[in-house]
Amino acid sequence: MKKSEPYNPGSDNVYINADKDHDIKGSIPKADFFNSVEQEIINAIKKAGYTPEDRNDQLGDAILKIAQNGLFGSVGDGLTIAAGVLKAVVAGGLKFDGGKIALNLHDSLQILNSQLAQSYLISLSKAEDMADNVIRPQITRTILRKSITAATTFTFDNSAIANIPNGSHVTLELHLNMKTVSAITFNPAVEWDGGKAPTMNKTRDYWLVLRTENKGTSWKASLGSDFNVY
Repeated sequence: MKKSEPYNPGSDNVYINADKDHDIKGSIPKADFFNSVEQEIINAIKKAGYTPEDRNDQLGDAILKIAQNGLFGSVGDGLTIAAGVLKAVVAGGLKFDGGKIALNLHDSLQILNSQLAQSYLISLSKAEDMADNVIRPQITRTILRKSITAATTFTFDNSAIANIPNGSHVTLELHLNMKTVSAITFNPAVEWDGGKAPTMNKTRDYWLVLRTENKGTSWKASLGSDFNVY
C-alpha cells in the first residue's frame, strides 16, 4: 500500500492536528487513503480464505490464519484458531503457552537427533545380518544382509520409523547372497522401479534399494547392483 499524501500535510507529508491559536489547519485524508485501507483489509481477509462479512473481527482471524499457513503449512502441523486466538502444539517440542513460545527440551532433542540421523547417517550406515525374514527399518541401520537358500518372503516391521516427522524419506539396502537361486517376494508387495521385479536367477549377490516416503505404509524398490558371490 502506497502512502497517501493528505490535504494540508505537515513536513514530510505527515498528518498534523489543527491549531486554532496559530491558524494551522489540520490534515484531511484523501478518498484514496480510505479506499486503499479498505482494499488492503479486504484482500487480507480473502487471502486467508474467508469471505468479507459485516463484522469487525475478521482481520484478526485472517492475520492468524495467514501466519499459520505461512509458517507451518497446515492445521495438521498442530495449529488451530479458536475465538480469534492462535493455539498451537508444534512438532519438535515447541508450543504456544500463554502467549509465549515454550520449549520442551526432551522432545526437541529427540526430534533434533532424528533429523541429524536422517541427514548424516547415510555415511555411517552399519550392516547387519538378518536373523529372520522381517525387515525392520531404522534411522541408524540402513543395510541388511540375508543369505538365500530357499524361496523367501520378506515382511516389514515399521515400528521404529512410525514416529518420524511427516514427509521424511527412509532408504535402506537389502543385500541378498543368493546361495541357491530362489524366488524373492515381499508382503506387502513393493513397487518395483519400472513396474517389474528384477531377474535374480544366478548365484550372485544382489543389492536391493528400498525406500518409503510414508513411514513404511508402502515401499518402492529397485535393483542397485549385482556382484559375483564372494
